[in-house]
Amino acid sequence: MNPRPLRRARQVFWLALIVSVLLHLGLFSQVWIVPQMGKLGDSPAPLVARLVLSPPPSPPPVVKPAPVPRKLILKPRLPAVIPPQVIQPDPASAPHADPIAAPVTVSPEPDAAPAVADAIAPEAAPVDPSPPLNKLPRRLTLEYQVNYGLASGKQTLLWVNEGDRYTITSVVAAGGMASLIFSGQLVQTSRGRITATGLQPEEFWDQRGNQRNQSRFDYAAHTVQTDGSKGPRTVSLPEGMQDALSLLFQIVLTAPPATDSDMLVFNGKKIRDYRYRVKGEEVLNTALGPLRALRMVRIGDADAERFEIWLAIDHYYLPVKLATEISGYGAELLVKSIVSED
Repeated sequence: MNPRPLRRARQVFWLALIVSVLLHLGLFSQVWIVPQMGKLGDSPAPLVARLVLSPPPSPPPVVKPAPVPRKLILKPRLPAVIPPQVIQPDPASAPHADPIAAPVTVSPEPDAAPAVADAIAPEAAPVDPSPPLNKLPRRLTLEYQVNYGLASGKQTLLWVNEGDRYTITSVVAAGGMASLIFSGQLVQTSRGRITATGLQPEEFWDQRGNQRNQSRFDYAAHTVQTDGSKGPRTVSLPEGMQDALSLLFQIVLTAPPATDSDMLVFNGKKIRDYRYRVKGEEVLNTALGPLRALRMVRIGDADAERFEIWLAIDHYYLPVKLATEISGYGAELLVKSIVSED
């Protein structure tokens, strides 16, 4: 082995070691020796300790509750009554005044309270001599089951309201085995005006099979002119008279009556007096279910034909049941359906 390279390696190692030691000594002198020398040259500042006592915190301010406002009641202050004063004219201040003129009387101003009372007092409403009519839909269709003696059938009642005009149509037809005996239909129509007091019929048609009667109400001449199979006829027209169809809806529009009702009715042949009395409230079992109804019964002479009508209290007071006599036979109508159109 050649010792020369080994010797050279050792020299390099010691040289590197010496350089490393010198570098660390220089860094140590910069980091520690120099700052310590600077400190030795300066006199250290004396350390003074003081005890500072902070004042105690001030208590929170006491908030007093706001006073509750008292309810203020204002009363109207009436002006004091000033007695009348008599002012005599001063001749010096009024040289042209009449010395014998009467003294001038100055009256106090009128009290304002009556004027205010008059201003706020409600005006008296005008008294309507006739009560308002019940409101009805523009169109109503009622269907009834009809029992007449041993026969049966159905009736359709149609109400049409066109502003201040009305039309009522009734069609009665026999059904079942009765249709073999009673042929044809009974058709009645009433037309007229709607006034503040109710219906005012102007035309009435009554057709039974081949027989037809047509009546016209002349309110200017106070007559009813009828043209039928027995020739023309004329009867007097009393005020407020109804025909056989308008009678039903006249009762509906003015229900419930406060007292007994008295109506004159023209049935196409003659005038009859119909007087009604309210008998109370009943519950009817119908195809529409139980209905509260107001029962009205015709009263008067013993010879008068029976006529009773039940008005549905919760359905515009419409007639939901009728009972009468026709040619000695009892007839009864009971409602099956009600259709309304506004």
